[in-house]
Amino acid sequence: MLYYNRCQTKQTIKDYGGAISDCSKCIELDPDYGMAYYVRGYSKQSVNDFSGAISDFNKALNGDLIPYWSDVKNLIKNESYGYLLYYLGLTYVNYSFQSKKDANFMKRTGCKYLNLADRFGNQNAAINRK
Repeated sequence: MLYYNRCQTKQTIKDYGGAISDCSKCIELDPDYGMAYYVRGYSKQSVNDFSGAISDFNKALNGDLIPYWSDVKNLIKNESYGYLLYYLGLTYVNYSFQSKKDANFMKRTGCKYLNLADRFGNQNAAINRK
């Protein structure tokens, strides 16, 4: 938990390299801790490591944040899921600008996650979907 608290603090002060390092240590100690993947994914997105961010956000979705997709309907009102889905969608859309081969797939996938984030109540999702 110490590494997670520290990586979250580093992410807040925009020390993304430090946040990635501390989140990686946290994940090494507890590979099922979804929030560490979420913060590391956000930090990777901030340094334009879009493929790494997508990987981490997807792992966060399979970790303790959302154990099973079938439970999503019961979690619609939980704002933190909206943020995770928003950042995952935004990362896919940003990655689409770098990926010539899979650009359309990346945009469609990003919009799918932005739609889900919008349903979770994330107000930024509708703006970035356009």
